[in-house]
Amino acid sequence: MLDVARFPSRSQFDDHIELEQLRTPSGEIFNYIDIGSGPPLVFVHGLPGQATDFLPLLELLSAQYRCIAYDRIGYGGSRAPSPKHVRSVEDNVPELISFLDALSVDQAVLAGWSFGMHIAMDAAVAHPNRVTALISLGGSGPSFTWPNGTLDKLLFKSVIGRPLIKLVRAFGEGAFRASLDDAFGGKMPDELVTSFHKSLYAPGMIETWLGEGRNWKPSTSKAKHIEQPLLILHGDEDTRIPVSVALELHATVRTARLEILEGVGHWPFASHPELVAQKCQDYLKSIATSST
Repeated sequence: MLDVARFPSRSQFDDHIELEQLRTPSGEIFNYIDIGSGPPLVFVHGLPGQATDFLPLLELLSAQYRCIAYDRIGYGGSRAPSPKHVRSVEDNVPELISFLDALSVDQAVLAGWSFGMHIAMDAAVAHPNRVTALISLGGSGPSFTWPNGTLDKLLFKSVIGRPLIKLVRAFGEGAFRASLDDAFGGKMPDELVTSFHKSLYAPGMIETWLGEGRNWKPSTSKAKHIEQPLLILHGDEDTRIPVSVALELHATVRTARLEILEGVGHWPFASHPELVAQKCQDYLKSIATSST
């Protein structure tokens, strides 16, 4: 079992939700949360991120679904046998499938947040028999490229990115408050800010974060081949991935349903978990009914 003190979950859930670990036959170590029962619903976090980001939403959905969230390789407690810090979506997809295999999950709905949506989309195209539906939670779209802001370009396109993050990290969790609040769409809960700051001390996390950011590539051609049902939930106050990205994704995937969430930023599952849970439940019930 992973030392939760190093990679903390939300304090209000610590008494009954534990982080687990498994090792795949190929040697990857995955840190994850697995709660509830029912059809599997797997959450893929962004860049950066960790399994515990989704806790409020997992709690709400776990009465009807088996909710699984994992640290992607290089984040939190998940590790590859041979660490590779310059990573891509193409690296993440087989690792996700390997993780599902280890849990004996043959089919699942994939919910991707931010960069995680690229991974979910590519997994749906590469393994159509394993992915029954997709949910985009403030997800990246087909041609969205990043970094695209001045600060992000400084961090991800220059040699000072790593030392700059480590320098800011040394000033404590308050140093990240302004940028996190902006992405959150309001004051981010203190426990989330604390969790983000502590996650920066996970071995190799900064290098993985920078490597994935530098290697971010659009996936328009793959998105066009998505056949599974897709629900797009996107906040109209998302400052990290604008609504225009959701509109493009909706126009690209013929099976997509788009819902714009008013007054919601880039962390809809954490800022408005009840709203997101209800939208997910309604959609998954509707597609289950239509398929019978």
